[in-house]
Amino acid sequence: MISKDDMWYMFFEVMNKKNNKGEIGLATSTDGYKWKYEKIVLNEPFHLSYPYVLHWENQYYMIPETFETKSVRLYKAVEFPDKWVFANTLIEGYPYLDATVVFYNDMWWLFTSLPRNNILLLYYSDKLEGPWKSHSQNPIVMGEPSIARPGGRPFIYREKLFRLTQDGSNRYGSKVRAFEVKEITPTTYRESLYSKNPVIEASGSGWNKLGMHN
Repeated sequence: MISKDDMWYMFFEVMNKKNNKGEIGLATSTDGYKWKYEKIVLNEPFHLSYPYVLHWENQYYMIPETFETKSVRLYKAVEFPDKWVFANTLIEGYPYLDATVVFYNDMWWLFTSLPRNNILLLYYSDKLEGPWKSHSQNPIVMGEPSIARPGGRPFIYREKLFRLTQDGSNRYGSKVRAFEVKEITPTTYRESLYSKNPVIEASGSGWNKLGMHN
């Protein structure tokens, strides 16, 4: 979700049963509670999901998951919120999952995982459009599916950076945990589990009986 001019915009994956491909849909709300579904705003010949939308230097950008292309792709809004064009490939080479970016300490950081949900990779850049470089400590998480896969937008609270991660040990999305990033530079990375974890988990009944995404 992202807000603009007293309106909330929610971007999400819609599964197209005709081609079994994910597409990006849009809903709008004036209060964040009652929502109106609008339409599909982005589709491609390949699967799309996890639409990460951000506002930067008077432009709106989207980084959807495009693992079938073995790349992380950046889209730009030519008319927000419903007209998007491909802008650039940020990184490529692997089937990246749930790529998530944040601007912190005058640098862009990109977190992403791989299909087994047990590896977390980190990249950095001076500019959102790139070029992006692999962190010297990659993978920054290895062999731990309970904490590797990104689980939503990182946030800065009281000048501290937090990253969210979803538990993929049994099924991804069963729990969401928060980590405080203690140190992040192009050559170092340290984090610690936030004391009150998980911050949310499967309820045991209803729509989120087994879990939820992001």
